[in-house]
Amino acid sequence: MDPEDPMLLYNVSCLYSVLGRIDDCLTALEKAVNKGWGDKAWLEHDSDFDNVREHPRYLALVRAM
Repeated sequence: MDPEDPMLLYNVSCLYSVLGRIDDCLTALEKAVNKGWGDKAWLEHDSDFDNVREHPRYLALVRAM
């Protein structure tokens, strides 16, 4: 596995979110987007991220996509 793979980083972000590890979630999600993951519509509807939808880092990331 490539720890820099955007899809892997996205999935790790989902896991961290579900576990309540918000900072780790957002860091992994930011890395995923910076490495090329960019399905904004999917992100906005992925229930794994319901607990971070109002977080400033999440909102900034979605706006920048």
